[in-house]
Amino acid sequence: MKKIFSLLSSIIISLLPVAALAAAPAEHNYPFLDLGETQPISQTVLMGNVLSEPLHTADGYIAPVEGRLLLTFDNEGKVAWQHKMSTKAGSLSLGKGGMIFCLSRSTVLSMVNSSGMELWKANLGFKAVEKPLTGRDGRIFVRGENEVACYGLQGVRRWKELVPGQNADIPLTELNDGRLIVFLSKTENGKSTAYTISPFGELEEEIVFGGIVASAVPCDDGVLLSFTDGSIGLCSVQTGKTVSTWIIPKAQSGFNTSAEIIPNAFHSDTAAFISGSRIAFVNTATGEMLNSFPCSVNTAMIAFKSMTSQGLVLSDKTTAECYGLDGNIVWKALLPKTPEWNYLFITEAGYLVFCRSDWVVASYRVMQNITKTLPVISEKSPTPYSSLYTKTATPSTPLMGDSIDAQMRLDMAKAWKKGDFGKAEREWLSLLSADLAALQNMWNTEASTRYMAESSYFRNNEAYTQQILDLAAHSGLSAFQNTFATLLRQTEDPSMQLRLVRSIGSTAYDADGKMLAALEYIIHHVDPASSERVLMAVCDSTYNICRYMGRPAFYAKGREILSYLLYPQFNKRVHSYASETLDKIMKLKM
Repeated sequence: MKKIFSLLSSIIISLLPVAALAAAPAEHNYPFLDLGETQPISQTVLMGNVLSEPLHTADGYIAPVEGRLLLTFDNEGKVAWQHKMSTKAGSLSLGKGGMIFCLSRSTVLSMVNSSGMELWKANLGFKAVEKPLTGRDGRIFVRGENEVACYGLQGVRRWKELVPGQNADIPLTELNDGRLIVFLSKTENGKSTAYTISPFGELEEEIVFGGIVASAVPCDDGVLLSFTDGSIGLCSVQTGKTVSTWIIPKAQSGFNTSAEIIPNAFHSDTAAFISGSRIAFVNTATGEMLNSFPCSVNTAMIAFKSMTSQGLVLSDKTTAECYGLDGNIVWKALLPKTPEWNYLFITEAGYLVFCRSDWVVASYRVMQNITKTLPVISEKSPTPYSSLYTKTATPSTPLMGDSIDAQMRLDMAKAWKKGDFGKAEREWLSLLSADLAALQNMWNTEASTRYMAESSYFRNNEAYTQQILDLAAHSGLSAFQNTFATLLRQTEDPSMQLRLVRSIGSTAYDADGKMLAALEYIIHHVDPASSERVLMAVCDSTYNICRYMGRPAFYAKGREILSYLLYPQFNKRVHSYASETLDKIMKLKM
């Protein structure tokens, strides 16, 4: 059976249904497969080599391919869709809400949505030395040899900080309060050093560690550390200071060399450390060793490591193994010696997929009848850096007037477009958050009479209210989406509904789908006879979100919203506009 893909000239060939079972060692009862002795389940012939390790997203697996292509693969390792890029992507990293960040020639950063549409690209002005890191409010951090820069969700650079003497072997990482750690090449008394940087581009404290750090990986509790002598530990922010939370010395870890680290191993508070011929599971909050056991994978030459619904999967160039939390092997596979392959990945459906050097993607079934799945650790929702905002911000009131004066509003609007505003956003975001919180409480029936009197300021100053909504919508962050969605559900004021619907459309980035859900809510709770402008604005905002996010679930929900507006209770103008918007969404071909 063959299927031809345009541009790719791809061929899917259905072959044997199951990889060949080899004789498992007598003392074990797990599946033991020799993939060199069987044909793959399917093969896809591409138009070039896969350029970097495929990235696991909520909608499948995605990889850049020669010829300026992005490909996604389904749970059987077959090509699901392709998208032409304006530049050749060298590496990919996953952002919040399914967004994908591509680096081209190490100097161009672009953001691609879940359907492969390139939303924007920016010339960095320096050569990036690693994949971008996504911050908790959607912002993107990029590191060069002597620079650290930050971009917003519309591709505008927020700041760039010179940090010479960086250690390029340890990636930029994030502490538990949102601050960044950038490791330095210099040592102090034979110990590694690093700087912390705020999300707003402020160089803060210098840290000296307890030894030479070999690798660092973020987790919920802080940053997990592996040292060259085999010890492991965690540093975190406690009461505003970065401290060593716990350390397991070499004698207790059982490691003779530095360890690879995999956070969120089975649970959000568990990490796997892999070194030599051993794997250890550790509670990241307490540093308690939960389990330690041997492995036969060559951990000095790991080709793939990941948590899956089956267990912890490790692979070198000859063997792949899957482990449970108890340390037992779930399955084991001997890998094909030829043809050579550059990358592999394991799908949630139990397929081992090889990206070969002969332009072929080959898929093998290594685990059948997957009925038991591990707890799914969902992606964290975007959240603002509220704990790092300026603490003195107060909302606008009749007594104090506008908390954000006219000149500051003008400065903010210009800065959102031009960029490079740096630490000024700490105060701006604080003031915006305070005003929007007060605005939200204006419709909260449980608010006190005094507070309602103060927040009525926004009812009496509609121009100011419109301006702060616009500033929030164009901030280039995911800091205000929840507020917009909540406000839209609360208000019955038609003029305020219109402002909020338009602000939602201007924002477009909707990682949680809460704004789209609020748009669906409002069309069921307005008077069709008197809400024509609101309903037509809902059409525009629905389209903007669907186009920007690009996810199938958003696309389906957008069609539901627009199809409902074709019902008889809405007038002909709304029918016509909703129909036109449905056509626009269809033309996106998501």
